[in-house]
Amino acid sequence: MKRLFSLILITFLLVSYVPQATALEGMTEKQITSNYATQRFPTIFKNIIVWEDWRNGRGDIYIYNLSTNTERQLSNNPADQEKPSIYGDKIVWEDWRHKTNEDQNSDIYLYDLSTNTETQITSNTYAQKYPFIHGDKVVYIDDRPNEGGIYLYDLSTKTEKHIATNSSVQWKPTIYGDKIVWEDWRNEDTDIYLYDLSTDTEKKLTSEADQRNPAIHGNRIIWEDNRNESWDIYTYDLSTNTESRVNLSSAYQGYAAIYRDIIVYEDGRNGVVEGEDNNNIDLYMYDLSTNTESELSTNTATQWDPVIYEDKIVWEDNRNGNWDIYMADLPGGPDYGSGGGNSGGQTITPPDRAPQNPAVTPLAPPKNNKAQISVLNKHIRNLNKRIAKLNKEIKGLKKKLKKAAGKRKLAIKKKVRKLKNQINISKRKIYNLKNHIKKLSLGG
Repeated sequence: MKRLFSLILITFLLVSYVPQATALEGMTEKQITSNYATQRFPTIFKNIIVWEDWRNGRGDIYIYNLSTNTERQLSNNPADQEKPSIYGDKIVWEDWRHKTNEDQNSDIYLYDLSTNTETQITSNTYAQKYPFIHGDKVVYIDDRPNEGGIYLYDLSTKTEKHIATNSSVQWKPTIYGDKIVWEDWRNEDTDIYLYDLSTDTEKKLTSEADQRNPAIHGNRIIWEDNRNESWDIYTYDLSTNTESRVNLSSAYQGYAAIYRDIIVYEDGRNGVVEGEDNNNIDLYMYDLSTNTESELSTNTATQWDPVIYEDKIVWEDNRNGNWDIYMADLPGGPDYGSGGGNSGGQTITPPDRAPQNPAVTPLAPPKNNKAQISVLNKHIRNLNKRIAKLNKEIKGLKKKLKKAAGKRKLAIKKKVRKLKNQINISKRKIYNLKNHIKKLSLGG
């Protein structure tokens, strides 16, 4: 009986054991933006950080040069420019200067830092969005009727190629070399698909539950996966065709990025309620070469949307009451100047989870606050109208769903999920705009 009890106890301990993450010693942290407005969707390549910035009452593209510690506004069009991506000296983004209504006619634009020139990449009258660039290739989502899906634009040949031609929803494409990965809704669950440009072949990588938000570097693909009834990070090795779960935490992990052996991701183990804005979401790092996990952020506010290049990680952070861009230098990386490498920041050696709120001196608000607030409120009204329109469409689809069957039923379900995702995006935009208005009001 004692032996049986011992076996049960040992089995329980083995199953329930979860490795504990350790705080990363010697990491330096640097606040990149201190403007009172919202900054989001950061990305980085070498010494250049790029993000979407709302300080002018609209979405603009800004960059920060770590070598010179200087900030620069790239886009100055009255419309919104959003969701930038950078590779080398080229930056692409989603641009709404030609829109005809809330849903249509966003285009992909490119800015060349070496020549200081801006180029329109797409000119289709429907929406092209979520661009991602690697080398001379740009991938994006295209909403043109009957021919939508994922497209690739080759900058060297100035030619466009339709990659994902299935009539279902494809989402958030990313590219590394000749490999493109994306989230795909053609099946009952969302899956991760891969397209190999060298062989012109498509491959489904996942087969159960929902997977979303893929990323790729080298031969490794990562994504969020809810097969265990919580969102976890999984990795797929193209060289061995093997899949593995990154860690054993039962909390939420998501929005992961990868560079070589290092994965960075959002983590909710220290207190998170999915769907809420003011959660204590933290950033963690997992080293695939050593199978070790480290906690990167110890602030009690939210840090999310991390990206990584070499030893540098950038993210969105709301510890100062608005969304700012922060950067961390991992120990032992290259130095790009007074703002890069292991200099120009605050060294973090976190013994516990005490709040860290360095003094911030925000830029002075513009004088014409009332005019900007009026513009932002107009944006909010338009977004609320869009949400109401989408909810009405969902209601109609749910009525059709009761009478549908087979492929028709599956198509309606996918459409409902897409509309709900659009509602969530609009709600997040409203939250950011309200936060911007609050800051303007305090300075008015």
